[in-house]
Amino acid sequence: MTATNPTPTPEPLLVDLRTAARLLSVSVRTLWSMTTDGRLPHVKIGARRLLRMTDLRAYVDAAARPAQEGGAQ
Repeated sequence: MTATNPTPTPEPLLVDLRTAARLLSVSVRTLWSMTTDGRLPHVKIGARRLLRMTDLRAYVDAAARPAQEGGAQ
């Protein structure tokens, strides 16, 4: 018997607001606000508002704060 290597499932290019909210640990309402006020870019396909995974990662990277030097005070 030969071993088979399962093909990894590719990451989706777009996710809906519910999925993105779960990934970011925020509410769908918060994400809706972030897309309507321009803080988070989105793609509209029909009535659906979708978010690119690359934009979600970029948002998290930009929101990350570097650790303060000298420890917590």
